[in-house]
Order: sequence, then C-alpha cells, then structure tokens
Amino acid sequence: MAELGAGRRDWLLISVVLATLASLVQWLIGYLAGAHGRRRAASGPWQASAQLLASSWLATPIRLAYGLGIPAAALFWQGALTSRGLGLGPLLSSGEATGTSRLSSLGDAAGWTVLLTGTTLALVSIGTRAARRRQTRSQRSRRSLGRAGLEALYHQVHWAFYREPFILAWGLGWGCWAGAVVAAIETMISPVFWERLHSGGPEHRQRALVRAALLVASTQLFYLTESLPLTLLLDIVVGLVAVRWDDWTTGSARPALSIGDQ
Repeated sequence: MAELGAGRRDWLLISVVLATLASLVQWLIGYLAGAHGRRRAASGPWQASAQLLASSWLATPIRLAYGLGIPAAALFWQGALTSRGLGLGPLLSSGEATGTSRLSSLGDAAGWTVLLTGTTLALVSIGTRAARRRQTRSQRSRRSLGRAGLEALYHQVHWAFYREPFILAWGLGWGCWAGAVVAAIETMISPVFWERLHSGGPEHRQRALVRAALLVASTQLFYLTESLPLTLLLDIVVGLVAVRWDDWTTGSARPALSIGDQ
C-alpha cells in the first residue's frame, strides 16, 4: 500500500479538524445557554446564539460551504484530488483511480443501485419502526425532495472527499472503507452528535440510524460503480422515503415543506 500524498493528507486533516472544532463550539454554546437558562428566566446572549446556530437558514449554507467548498478547493484550486477518485468519471471506462472498471454495462450500474437502495430501505424501515412508534404525528419529520437532495449532496460529497486519498493510495477496496472509517470517526468524536443522540428523542436516533445505513450502502455502491451520482441517487431516495414512509403507508402524508425546514 502506498502512502497518502502530502497534499491529500493536509486537506483531509483540515476537514476533520474544522468539523471537530465547529462541533465543540456548538456544543459549548448549547451548554452555556442551558446553564444560563436554568439560572435566569429571561433569554440571554447564549440562548440567542444557540437558537441562531440551530436555525436551518444559517446552518444549511455553512454546512454546504464546508462540505462542498473544501473538496472543490482541493480539486480545482490546488489540484490535490482527481475527479475519477471522487466518482465523477465515466461509468464504463477505466480510470486513474483504480485502473479498471467493475461494470460491463449501464444495466449493471442500474441493477446494483436498485438492489442496494431497496435493501437499505428495507433494513432502515425495520430498524426505525420502534423509534417511529414512540413519536407523535406532530413530532415526525417532514422532508421535501429539496431537503433530501441537499442532505445527500452534503454527505455524499463529504464522504467522497474522504475516500479519494485512500483510493489513490490503497486501491478501490481498501480505500472506500478506509474513507468510511474516517467519516465515522469524525462523527463519533463530535459532542453534538452524542448530545442529540441521548437527548434529542426518537427522531434523532432514527436519523442517526438512517445516516449510518447510508454510509455503509453508499460505500458499497461506490465500490461497485465508482459513481458519485449514483450514491447521490441512493441517498436521496432512502433519505426521503425512510422519513416519510409511515405517513405514506397510513395515508396521512403532509405537504412537502420548503428546503429550509427541518
């Protein structure tokens, strides 16, 4: 196995450090806001800051700037990444990332995408059934196609960025899963993740389960197809259907909200 290039390693470290620092700052502001709120009835600057950070109108642009901006800078500005390694190359042609194509036809790509999407949806629906039953109708998430698309774009580009250095250094098989491990570690060391998991209720536990399943499924799909657009498609379908499945099956689906709504 070859070593990671210095440029790729630097961008990877920058991304992980920024994500960790942002999580620490967000958790600290939330903690101070909670402590201040217990001592005083009136809202103060910490509560206002916590509410501002929780606003999707602020959080979504910041997350997209981070998740898309760093890979774009590494790819276009410094040239530290390759489009093929990110999954932006042709489906059926061999490329610099792996040297070979694992697909013999577009039908193979479509088949793997449908199979993994269906399997992931089935597993997620089973795994989240208990959490959904503990939620009232008003607590359940209402996700539009636009919102699902933004979430998929953020996570899949972010994960592709983490895969690329390892794929170039260690090959497709080891590289895909090494990148997934780094993404999982980044989440596991986030205090905000654990706080929401323990105190956020069934909805946050459901989201964590769906996102974990998507990390595994999209990594396997990328290994088979080397296509970022196909992993985006899988993420959008699973992310949208998994959240709204109960409403659809009970005939009580609500109108889709705008992109900025949670």
